Amino acid sequence: MKVSRLIVATVTAFAAMIPVASHAAAGRLEGFSYHDDVHFVANDVCGVTGLSVTFDVVVDGRVLGVIRGSGPFPFYTITQHGWALITNLANGKSMTTTWNTIGKDQSITDNGDGTITIVEGSAGQFRFVDTDGRLVGVNAGTIWSQYVVDYAGTPSDPSDDTFVAFLGETKFVGHEDSNHNDTCPMLLSVIG
Repeated sequence: MKVSRLIVATVTAFAAMIPVASHAAAGRLEGFSYHDDVHFVANDVCGVTGLSVTFDVVVDGRVLGVIRGSGPFPFYTITQHGWALITNLANGKSMTTTWNTIGKDQSITDNGDGTITIVEGSAGQFRFVDTDGRLVGVNAGTIWSQYVVDYAGTPSDPSDDTFVAFLGETKFVGHEDSNHNDTCPMLLSVIG
């Protein structure tokens, strides 16, 4: 499994389990903060048989949903700050990733079949540091991606929405010391 996707999937899964506090006032639909501490062991990381690592992940974030103009669909802004320590269990070497990001729904298109396509722009910076505290890489920039959500016939109520598909990234602007979809080459060079 690719390390970047594993971190994002873990953080996203925990964020999705957080209860939503709804407040319908002046266009604001909902807003809440979250904090997660996650620890787990992954085996055969980056496709390397026998490579077992621990992941220690801490993430804090804030979610805000608002109704814009006369449209029925909520637009979301998500800010997130966190770090992940990835440690090779065999040799104790580690890499720490820290990040600060903000994601905003840029557009929402009603597909006419009970689903919507959302274009999101996410900007931020990821910093990678080795066991000795040396900076080994920085990924910074903005990624635009698209995904499809079934809104269950209730456009302004996201509590019953269902994720349908990730359509992929449409654009990236920025600097990368490692591919944002696959940090395995950097990780393997640091933790062996």
